[in-house]
Amino acid sequence: MNTRILLVRAVNVGGAKLPMAEFRELLAELGAEQVRTYIQSGNAVVALSGGAQAFDRAVEQALTDRYGYVREVISRSPSELKTALDKHPFTVSEPKYSYICLLYTSPSPRDRTRSRMPSSA
Repeated sequence: MNTRILLVRAVNVGGAKLPMAEFRELLAELGAEQVRTYIQSGNAVVALSGGAQAFDRAVEQALTDRYGYVREVISRSPSELKTALDKHPFTVSEPKYSYICLLYTSPSPRDRTRSRMPSSA
C-alpha cells in the first residue's frame, strides 16, 4: 500500500458540488483504503495498492459519470509533496498567501519561460 494525497480541482465552487461523504464512498468503491477527506475541499488522503495515475484517471471519470462535471485529479505521495514544498523558490512573508500548484507533467522548456502575465508596456 502506498499513501497518496489526492487533490481535485475546483469542487464545491461554481455549482460543482461534491459531498465529502459521497466522495469517500466513491474513492473506496474505486479501491482506495483508509480514506480521509479534508473539509469540503475535494482533498483526500488514501492508501492505494495499485498505480496512482490509473487511480487518478478513474476518479476523474467517476466524478464525470456521477456528477456530470469534469475535474482534474492529481495525487502525490507525501515525500513528493514535501519535495515540492521544500523547493518553493520564493520568500514566504505570509504563509496563508503562499501556495504551490501541482501539474500532471513537467512543463515544456518553452512553457517554463513563457509568461502569462500581461506586459506593463
